[in-house]
Amino acid sequence: MKLCTRIGDLTSRIRSRMFLSLLLVLAGMPVAAGPTAPPMPSTFNTTIGDALLCLDALDPAYFYQYLQTWFGAPYQHSGGGWWFRTPSNAKLWNVRITSIIVSDNTANLRFIAAETDVSTDKLAQAIHDAAGLVYQPGNPGKWPLLVSNTGSTIAWEQDKSKIYCAKNRLLFNPQ
Repeated sequence: MKLCTRIGDLTSRIRSRMFLSLLLVLAGMPVAAGPTAPPMPSTFNTTIGDALLCLDALDPAYFYQYLQTWFGAPYQHSGGGWWFRTPSNAKLWNVRITSIIVSDNTANLRFIAAETDVSTDKLAQAIHDAAGLVYQPGNPGKWPLLVSNTGSTIAWEQDKSKIYCAKNRLLFNPQ
């Protein structure tokens, strides 16, 4: 009987020590920082970036499908376009892109646009550094534009820069 009691005490002490050791190990573990941004598609720079620089064909249906596949359903439909939120790691030309807008079929323009929080000058400089494209002042006025020789345009709206490439729909489907 004494042997059984000793074995029981020993087992109880071992369990207590194992539990204490486990608590100490768990206490030293780093706390998870929350969900991470999904991986960006490897084609993001060439597919979306080149289209924004007017270096590629404008096919809104293709861009809509691409963005929906990678970023989910659009969060808004207004101003003749579908608005897609981008994850926090979405960057083009080393500039964070907050939203991408793709035209719908309601206007005479086909366009793709992106929104960012940097100034127009910083965005133009980042594109120049990364892609070599130069932007020149477009129309002077309250909301001046910067325009590249490829037709890409950078505009300032409220507190955001927008870059876009737009083509007249009639150029694609003359009647």
